[in-house]
Amino acid sequence: MIKTNMTQLEFFREWCSALRRGEFVQGRSALHTITQGVPSSDKYCCLGVACVVAVRHDMLARQLIAHHDTYSYMPIGSDRDIYWAHMPFNLANWLEIEQKEQVHLARMNDNGQPFSVIAGWIEQNLMVRFEE
Repeated sequence: MIKTNMTQLEFFREWCSALRRGEFVQGRSALHTITQGVPSSDKYCCLGVACVVAVRHDMLARQLIAHHDTYSYMPIGSDRDIYWAHMPFNLANWLEIEQKEQVHLARMNDNGQPFSVIAGWIEQNLMVRFEE
């Protein structure tokens, strides 16, 4: 369960803004990867950017899976529900993002669609569910 004062609409706005700002380098095949020993080598899937937004608002926790050079994300207080390739269930459920929509976003990302294009798809297809 997600505990936050933030609304889903506010979350989507922050996620799309983060995708457009250029703060994150786009990666593929995992939420968040690094190259050990190389400063500033972090790369993110569009779903990983959502996880970072959630971590910033204390909705998720993050840990490094050292032998894979990958960060995983998990519900706060959980040491068993670890996600490295798709959005944690509690976050996806709170945002009402279905598995097929996560797959679509991951494919857009891994096929090289820029974050700005992905942000537009999120606004048109997911965020609209929460707009007044």
